[in-house]
Amino acid sequence: MAHDNRQPAPISPTEKFNQLNSVFGTRKLAKLLRTKTSHLIGFSAGELPLGGRRTERLDVLHKVVDGLSTSYNPIGINQWFDKKRSSLGQQSPRYVLEAYPWRKADRAVKQINRLVKELTTPPAV
Repeated sequence: MAHDNRQPAPISPTEKFNQLNSVFGTRKLAKLLRTKTSHLIGFSAGELPLGGRRTERLDVLHKVVDGLSTSYNPIGINQWFDKKRSSLGQQSPRYVLEAYPWRKADRAVKQINRLVKELTTPPAV
């Protein structure tokens, strides 16, 4: 029997937004994406484009939440974002992402991705 090696279909920005919105709510999601709540409402209604940096941040945030969702429910994901981490200078991932206009190549964002990978990677035997 042959293995199906096809990749899953890519998720649209609208689907990513809906998934993230169900975890964080529009106000918290807007803060994490460094945008206005009204812009996200306009995007969800199909009235406004997301834009380059917002799309990049949406992709990064979706990847983080997707990784966390293997271990946490939405409440646990929010708690994970609120917990201070020594690897982030005793700041929480939420604070780091809300504090400055981040990009996916930023060191702090890479560290957040490493934290998720450490959490979701089984320990070596």
